[in-house]
Amino acid sequence: MGPGDGATKQDTENAYKLDRLITEQNWVLLTGGRNVGALDTLSRSAKKLDG
Repeated sequence: MGPGDGATKQDTENAYKLDRLITEQNWVLLTGGRNVGALDTLSRSAKKLDG
């Protein structure tokens, strides 16, 4: 869970760090798929990290 439209730079940085940890553990990440805020960061990060 995380902010969407009101996400701050810190929110998106935290989302990226979280996704990195999830990817390193080979866990599965499911998001609501919105293209803004923390969810967008998680989706882009997972793709970038080949997660």
